Parts: sequence; structure tokens; C-alpha cells
Amino acid sequence: MSNKIKMLKPDAIITLKMGTAFIRRVQDALLDVSAGKTEEQLAQLHSLIEKKEELTEPWMNTVFTLSLLVKSIEEEGILQGFVYEEDADKIS
Repeated sequence: MSNKIKMLKPDAIITLKMGTAFIRRVQDALLDVSAGKTEEQLAQLHSLIEKKEELTEPWMNTVFTLSLLVKSIEEEGILQGFVYEEDADKIS
């Protein structure tokens, strides 16, 4: 039996429709991955990203990837009129 996986073409740009529940799960995953990190570790990650340098630890790639996904979803939500602001203290 062949050990093949499905891959997107290198030039693929895909459009997804997703609901708030999925987006919240991605945000929760981002918070979970970064929760155990110190301020110094997160600052180092931010510095490496700004300098476009190689991320040195696996968790950094995960945080960066989830951050990009959340940012893309929020930007598209803004364009479509689905984003509003809420006091962080009110969110549980």
C-alpha cells in the first residue's frame, strides 16, 4: 500500500468558510500553546519574526502559524463586516 498524503499545489490560494466556533478554537489553541511561555520567550519570538530570522524552537512555528491564521481570519472578518470590539475583561 502506498503511503501518500494530499498536498496543495505550491501556488494554491484557497477560500474557506468557517464559523465563529472554529475561529474560537484556533484562538484557544494559540493561547494554549503560548500560555506556558515567559515574556522573554515571547519577546524573542517577536524579535525573530520581525527580523525574518529562523524560528529556533518548534513551539515558535506553532505560535507563528496560528497567529497568521487568526490574523487572516480577523482581516477577512473585518472586510465582511463580522468583527466587533469587546472589552477583554468581559470575555471568559
